[in-house]
Amino acid sequence: MVRTQVYLTEHQRDELAGIAKTLGKKQSEVIREAIDQFIDQ
Repeated sequence: MVRTQVYLTEHQRDELAGIAKTLGKKQSEVIREAIDQFIDQ
């Protein structure tokens, strides 16, 4: 894997944290899964 840095709005960060907590996953996992879904469209 490659490390990368992105800037999120406070709203995006808060929503991401909530989603990750609900799913029991790390925020980075949720981001990777979302990117994979976007690429597969």
